[in-house]
Amino acid sequence: AIIVLEGARTSENDTGQLVFRNSNDNVAGIKAYSGHSSNNDSGELRFFVSADGSGDVISTAMTIDTNQRVGIGTTGPNEKLEVVGNIRLSNSTNSAIYQDSTSEFLRVSAGGSGNDTPRIEIFGKDYGGSNSGGDIIIIAGADSNVQDGDIRMGHDKGAFSEALTVKYSGNVGIGTTVPNSKLAVNGDITLSGSA
Repeated sequence: AIIVLEGARTSENDTGQLVFRNSNDNVAGIKAYSGHSSNNDSGELRFFVSADGSGDVISTAMTIDTNQRVGIGTTGPNEKLEVVGNIRLSNSTNSAIYQDSTSEFLRVSAGGSGNDTPRIEIFGKDYGGSNSGGDIIIIAGADSNVQDGDIRMGHDKGAFSEALTVKYSGNVGIGTTVPNSKLAVNGDITLSGSA
């Protein structure tokens, strides 16, 4: 079965719509818009909702434009997905954004039990392999190894190896995870320059 909502507008306007009402008040709707650039065969969809106490007023919540771009909080998205406002990722373990494959990605972790503290992790090419591009981990929280607000940076070739630590106190450690001074280095230092 097919339901057709057809209009005859020649300008950029709604050509067909579904409106949801309660007690004669508009509470939500879906509208199709056409007439972009004088082409009546183009079209986009807009989804409308109403807030509590808004009466008969509905506002645009999401748009799918003629270029298949999705906008949330905007009617003019410039990318495949554009959000005006905050985004919350929820997962029982980790939330992740992947690029191309699971070997290159940005992971935002909410933390969990044990040593899995809230963190942002950036993993490079061939994550976990012999040619790992490394990763950067920013930890905000506490576990048995770190304290609140510590920043840990290093590489990962199957297991994370910490190279630099910035403690919540402001102490920096290179080659050590427990710097007891403003700068602590475990290993040789080479300084060069002219007098």
